[in-house]
Amino acid sequence: YAGDSTLIWAGAIRENPKISGEVVCVDSFKITPLDSYVNCALHLMARAQDNGAILKLFRHNVSSSQCGHIVNLLEGSSEEILPNLVERKFDLVYVDASHVYDDVIRDIGLAAPLVREGGILCGDDLELQVGSIDIAYAEKHKNIDIVYDQRTGTEYHPGLTLAVKDFFGTQISCYEGFWAMRKRDNGWEDILLVR
Repeated sequence: YAGDSTLIWAGAIRENPKISGEVVCVDSFKITPLDSYVNCALHLMARAQDNGAILKLFRHNVSSSQCGHIVNLLEGSSEEILPNLVERKFDLVYVDASHVYDDVIRDIGLAAPLVREGGILCGDDLELQVGSIDIAYAEKHKNIDIVYDQRTGTEYHPGLTLAVKDFFGTQISCYEGFWAMRKRDNGWEDILLVR
């Protein structure tokens, strides 16, 4: 949201002398219209992003992190930026943006060709997978950021849950909301995710 994930990935590169590379961030720093948000915290986040405060905070966080030299911000939407990046170049692509179905399925579809053979496509906020939810309810609410699932008593992102299922065609590797799959010539394979 303001560079937290960026600094985790960049810090992992900086801290490990066996790893080299850079973190390429793609973000438009533009928001979904406020009426799609269902709680007060999301309204506040949207307002901060709309007035440019989050971009300023992102730049501040990166510059004061000792990771600025390995972070490359490409400001724009995934639709504008991802098609211009080199296919099969990235070891890891992390998708963490909008949670509504159309955006997630588009972002995963644009990100997948960027991952090299053996690389990882991953993301966040997959609280529930399709096997745990009422699919009809999720389909009805897939363009709402977050909803409450009565079956599990959990808030989750139905658009993200459905998009991940539709893209990969199966339940995927997931640990505490973090999801990941490894790219293989014939598709995608599970990864054992442990803490």
